Amino acid sequence: MRISDQSAAIKLAICDDIGERSYDVTDVAAILVQMLSRFPTVGTKAIYKRYKIDTDGHCGKTFVQKLAAQLFNGDGNQAAFRVLTDFRKGKFGWVSLERPPQ
Repeated sequence: MRISDQSAAIKLAICDDIGERSYDVTDVAAILVQMLSRFPTVGTKAIYKRYKIDTDGHCGKTFVQKLAAQLFNGDGNQAAFRVLTDFRKGKFGWVSLERPPQ
């Protein structure tokens, strides 16, 4: 099945509602970091507390690369998978990816 709304598809991938074969784990993890970086009091602090790595503004790919170098001997897929797994398990706190409709 195809999802025409890419924003919705990314959010479904982040929440593990789409099979991993349907998306690039590294790209989705980078987008998640960028989304969380928009909320400095919640997202950025939670990411730093978990990994002790600064998010450097809003660049998710740079963060995933730094995490890969620090913890996974440069394996970007493993680092990306860890970010997504930690988010899914609530390690960053319980964060909503969307606002409720008004």
